Amino acid sequence: MSLKFFTKITTLVIVVFVFFQQKANAQFTALNNQTAQQLVDALTGSGVIVLNPTMNCPGQSNATFKLAPNGSTNLGIDSGIALTSGDALGSFGPQIGAGPGGAGNGPAADADLSNLVSQSLNDLCKLEFDFVPAGDSIKFDYVFASTEYQSYSCSQFNDVFGFFISGPSFPSTYNMAIIPNTTIPITVNTTTGVPANPGPLCTNVAPGSPFSQYYVNNTGGTSITYQGFTQVFTAQALVSPCDTYHLKLAIADCSDGSLDSGVFLKAGSLSSTALYVNTYGGGGLELPFTNTVRGCPPGVVRVSRQGGNVNQPVTIPLTYSGTAVPGVDYTPLPASITMAPGDTVVSLNVDGIPVSPAAGPKSVIISIFSPYTCSNSAPIVLASDTIMIYDSIYVSIINPDTAICIGKHVDVFAIADSFLNVIWTPGSTVDNPTQRNVTVSPTVPTNYTISVNLPAAGTACPASTAHVFVDVKVQPQVDLGPDKVTCGSSVQLYANTSPLNDDETFSWTPVTGLSDPEIRNPICTPPATTDYAVTVNPGAVGCDGHDTIRVRLLPDHITVLNNDTVVCAGSNISLRTDGDTAFSYNWDPEIDIVNPLASNTVLNAQTSGWYTLTASYPTCLPMPDSFYVEVQPVPQVNIGPDRVICTYDTIQMQGAVMPENYANYTYDWTPGIDLTDSTAKNPVFSGDGNVPEMSLVVTTPLGCRGADTMQIVVFAGDFMVVNPIDTGSCQPVNIQLGATGANTYTWSPGYGLSNTDIANPVATPNTSTDYKLIGSKTYGSHVCYDTQIVAVTVYPNAIITLPDSVQIWPGESYQMDPQGNGLYYSWFPPSGLSASNISNPVAQPEVRTRYFVTATTEAGCIVKDSIDVLVNTETLLDAPNAFSPTSGDFKIVKRGIATLQYFRIYNRWGNKVFETTNIDKGWDGTFNGVAQPLGVYVYSIDATTSTGKPFRKDGSVTLLR
Repeated sequence: MSLKFFTKITTLVIVVFVFFQQKANAQFTALNNQTAQQLVDALTGSGVIVLNPTMNCPGQSNATFKLAPNGSTNLGIDSGIALTSGDALGSFGPQIGAGPGGAGNGPAADADLSNLVSQSLNDLCKLEFDFVPAGDSIKFDYVFASTEYQSYSCSQFNDVFGFFISGPSFPSTYNMAIIPNTTIPITVNTTTGVPANPGPLCTNVAPGSPFSQYYVNNTGGTSITYQGFTQVFTAQALVSPCDTYHLKLAIADCSDGSLDSGVFLKAGSLSSTALYVNTYGGGGLELPFTNTVRGCPPGVVRVSRQGGNVNQPVTIPLTYSGTAVPGVDYTPLPASITMAPGDTVVSLNVDGIPVSPAAGPKSVIISIFSPYTCSNSAPIVLASDTIMIYDSIYVSIINPDTAICIGKHVDVFAIADSFLNVIWTPGSTVDNPTQRNVTVSPTVPTNYTISVNLPAAGTACPASTAHVFVDVKVQPQVDLGPDKVTCGSSVQLYANTSPLNDDETFSWTPVTGLSDPEIRNPICTPPATTDYAVTVNPGAVGCDGHDTIRVRLLPDHITVLNNDTVVCAGSNISLRTDGDTAFSYNWDPEIDIVNPLASNTVLNAQTSGWYTLTASYPTCLPMPDSFYVEVQPVPQVNIGPDRVICTYDTIQMQGAVMPENYANYTYDWTPGIDLTDSTAKNPVFSGDGNVPEMSLVVTTPLGCRGADTMQIVVFAGDFMVVNPIDTGSCQPVNIQLGATGANTYTWSPGYGLSNTDIANPVATPNTSTDYKLIGSKTYGSHVCYDTQIVAVTVYPNAIITLPDSVQIWPGESYQMDPQGNGLYYSWFPPSGLSASNISNPVAQPEVRTRYFVTATTEAGCIVKDSIDVLVNTETLLDAPNAFSPTSGDFKIVKRGIATLQYFRIYNRWGNKVFETTNIDKGWDGTFNGVAQPLGVYVYSIDATTSTGKPFRKDGSVTLLR
C-alpha cells in the first residue's frame, strides 16, 4: 500500500519531523553473544528455508543490532547482524580514535578466506548454515567496515571477509562478496579511499583497484566507531529452486589481530524473491493511497521479475484478498499469469465497478506465490501490494470550519493528487482558485467549495468536491466601566460588548478571586487590589476585544507609623499614617492637633495620653490605630536671691520647681563640691570661698530642662591667730595665752584664767584644760565669728620607786628595777653598772656602793632617788629539808662563791645513793637509774668559801613522791 505526502501542511509536518531526527543523538542498540540460530533468524527473509546453523565465533565478536528510536546513521543499514574480528558491541557509538579494540580468538585458518589473500589469518568469526531457496536466485545486503582503513590502507594488514556459497550448480565454492561487475573480493585494500600514494598492494589487484567509489569515510561518525566502511552491497547468486545449498559468512584479520574489521548484514535481507508486485492508481491517483475510482480509468497491477533466468518462461500464481469483492467491486482478475521467455513485466487492470448507493473505500490485496513448489510444502507468498477502490476522486480539506476577523485571511489546505484539475468557488475572495492550497479573504460568512477532476476524463469520471465554511467576525468594543472599590465584599463585573455576538467567549485574567473567568459577568472577590483584563473573542482568531478594570481592595486596617514616644511639653510631633487615600480620618482627642481630620498632620504635645486615628469608608468597618505620647514638663526653676555667709556657716539651699507635681525630676547643682548632695533638691552648702555662680539644672528623664543661678559671698571665719594653739607644762602651770585678729574675745571656761574677756590671759590650771576662744569680726553689716580651741595640758609629776638598799654576795649582781613613769634615766656613779643611761642596769659592785638615779618623763618632768648596794664578802651555803623529783633535783643552796669537795646522800641503811663534786649538780631521787622510795635520807656537804673558810654541814632531807 503506497502512502503519498501531498499537501503544504503534510509537507511541513514531515520537514519538522526530519529536522528533529537530524538533531537527535541517535545510537544503535545491540546485543552480543548470540547463538547461530538467533543470528540466522535475524538475517533470513522471505523465500528461504534455513537449516543446520553453526558458528565459530567468540560471543563478544557477534551481535544483533537495531537503530534506536529517533536514531540516525550513515551506515545504510538500520538493523541486522554484525560479525567482527574484534568487539561487536564496540562497533556501535561515536567514532573516537581508530575504532573498536581487538577482541578476537588469535591465529586462525580458513581455506576459503586464505584463497582470497596472501596474509596469515587471525581472529576468525564465521557463521555457516544450509538453506533451501524458493526462487531461482538468492541475495542479501551488507556493509564491510574496518579500523585498518586510512592508517593501514594498502598495507599487508588487508583484513578480509567472504560469503561462500556451495551446492548444486556450483562446481566449486563461490564468493558472493565481490566488487560489483567483477570477480574481485571485497577487502580493505580493494575498497579503500584513495591515499596520496596507493601503492602496489592496492593498485596491482586488478584494473580499477582500489575501488574507492564504494568507500565511506567515517572519521567523526556518531553511530559507528570504524574509521571507514563501504556502501551497501548486495550479494547475489543464481540457484535452483528447492535445492539445498550451503552458505558460509566469514571474516578475519590479516597479518595481525590488532586492528579489527566487521561486516553488517541487513535484517531479513537473505531472500529468494526475484518476483515483485506493485500497484498504480487509475489515472495516476496515488493519494491518500494508491487507488482507482469506480467508473474512472482503471488501476494497474504490475508483476515483474529480476535476476534469475529471465530466458525461461514462468507461470506465477496470484491470489486476491481485501474488503473488495471480485465481480461486485471490481472486474475479476486471473488466478495466474505467464511470462514468456525474455519478458520481465505483466500488467493487469483493476476496474472499479460503479455501485449505488456508494459503498465507501474498498481494498484489493494482490499477492504472488512462488512458481516453484518444494516437496509438499505450502505455496510461498513472495510479494504483496494493495490498491484502494473509491466511489469518487479523493479530495479533502484539512482545515475545519473556521472564523476570521474581518479584514483578515486564512490559508486553506486541500489533499488531492497534484495533477487534478482544481476550481474553488466562490472564487472572488480566493487568491488563486485553480490551486489546491489557497488563501481566502472573505468579508462576509462564506462556504467555500473545492472541485477536482481528472484531466480529459469525460463525464464517466465525475468531479469530486469538498467544503469548508469561513465565518467573518467583527472585533467587539469592550467596556468594563469605571474602576471599583471594595472593603472585601464581592463585586459584580460586567463586560459590555458592541456589537453583541452569540459566539462571544470571555477570558478574564488573572483568574484569582473570580467566580468564573469565562463568563461575561463574573463575581469578583479579589484578595488584593487587582487589575482585571478581559479578552472577548467573537469566534475568530485575531479578532479579540480588550478592556481592563481595577478592583481596588481597601485594607482592613490602617497603621499609624508613629511609635509610642516621649517628648517635652510643647514639642511638635509629625503624625504619619499608612492608610488608603480613599478613607476619611479623624484624630481623637482633637486638642493640640493642628488638623484633626487629616491623617498626616502635626501634634503640639501638651498632655500625656493615647492619640487614636480612626479611618472610615462607606460600607467599611471603622479602622482605628493608636499610639501613646508621654509629655514631660519643661521645669521652671527658682533657687532664690544671692546669699552671704561666713566661713564654716551653712546654707539650706531651696530648689523650687514648677510644675511641682512631677515626680521624676533630676537635680544637678554646680559647683557641687561644697554641697552635701549635688543631686538633691535642697542640699546644704558649707563652702569656704565665694561662689560667683551657683546653678541648679533640673531635667526630666527625656532631658526637658530648666535652670536658675545665684551668687554666694563667703566672708572669712578664721580671722583669729592664737599663740600658742596647744601647749603643756609640768606643775605648777603658768602659761601666757595670746590672740589677735578679732574685734572681741571671749574665753571659756574661766577656770585657771587670769581674765576671760581679753586677748592674752594667763592660764594656771591644776589639770589639763581645753580653753575655747570665740572672737567676732564685723564685715559691714554682717558679723562673723571665729572659734579656736587652746589645749593646756598639765603633765603628771615624775615618779620613781627604789628600795633603800639591797644585799649581794660575792659573784652575784642586782638588776635595778625603778618603778615609775620615767622615760629617760641617768645613774651615778657608773662603776659596777652594766649601763648608766637605761632604766634597769645590772649592778655588781665590788664594795658597798650608793647609786643615784635621775628619771625624766616624756613631758620633761624630773625626779631623783638613790639605792645602797651592800656587798657581803662571806659565802652562804644551805640545803632544803625536803624535795620532790617532779619539782626538781635536791641541790645545795648557795649564795656567793664556794668550792665543793663532795656532796653525799645516804639511805636509811647507810648506803650511799648519790655523790658529786659539782656544787651546781643535784640528786634526782634515783640510784642506778631506779627511783628510790620516799623517806628520810642523810646528806653531808664539805666545801670551801671564796675566802678559804671551810664549810661542813650534815643533815637530813625527806624524799617526797
